[in-house]
Amino acid sequence: MPATVLPVSAAAALQWARGDLHDRELILSAPLVPEAIFVVDLPDIHAWRGCLVQCVALWQAGAATLIARTGNPIVIRYMLARGCLPTLIEHTRPEKTRYIAPPAALSAWMFGIAQYSAAASGVTNSR
Repeated sequence: MPATVLPVSAAAALQWARGDLHDRELILSAPLVPEAIFVVDLPDIHAWRGCLVQCVALWQAGAATLIARTGNPIVIRYMLARGCLPTLIEHTRPEKTRYIAPPAALSAWMFGIAQYSAAASGVTNSR
């Protein structure tokens, strides 16, 4: 199952990360201009790779932070290595954790991906 990537408001992203907002309310409060990126669920690293292009596009359109949910240990290590912070453990089966990538971490992460993509395609790409 591919991961779903949606633009959401920054304030609602922080509420979701704390557990004060459910997915439905987060999605329904989404602005027309992206302020944050919501990756609904990351079951594995392949799902994450599948949504990177969308994440970079939303970052380039103005999104300043990223929130995501995963229970996969490989994805967790990947996110922690890129500066994401765990915010809430969901006591589900399997157990999942919510993460937030603060603006500086997201910027460094997405800039690196955008530069790599630009080099691979021969196009100059910046924010």
